[in-house]
Amino acid sequence: MVMQPPVNSAHLRDYIERLKLEARVLSSRPLEKSIKSADPIEAYTYQITSWINALPESQQKQPYRIDSIIRLAGLKGVYAESPSPQHVALALRKAGWLMKRSYKKADRNARVWLWHSNDTPLNILPKK
Repeated sequence: MVMQPPVNSAHLRDYIERLKLEARVLSSRPLEKSIKSADPIEAYTYQITSWINALPESQQKQPYRIDSIIRLAGLKGVYAESPSPQHVALALRKAGWLMKRSYKKADRNARVWLWHSNDTPLNILPKK
């Protein structure tokens, strides 16, 4: 007759009980709201608005190119290192920025963005 080793199910039973307890604790906690917005444009709009409001008025009035806004506002992409310029442009429009073209030779017809705060009248902004 071959002797079987003693059954040590106490260790396994304790492990299963700990897993059950952990599952109960996790299921009883309320779900945390994610910090990131589901819509990246909303997050970009918030970041851009908070960045421009932190600047002095003289810097708020100057034109910015989209790549400098991405860099200065610290925008990060959802799937890549830098965000899509299309999403940033939508966020800029939503935040109240105006897009103009700079026809200077050095700028090579680049698109520049102008901050239009609520207290800035539209008639002092550069003409098209």
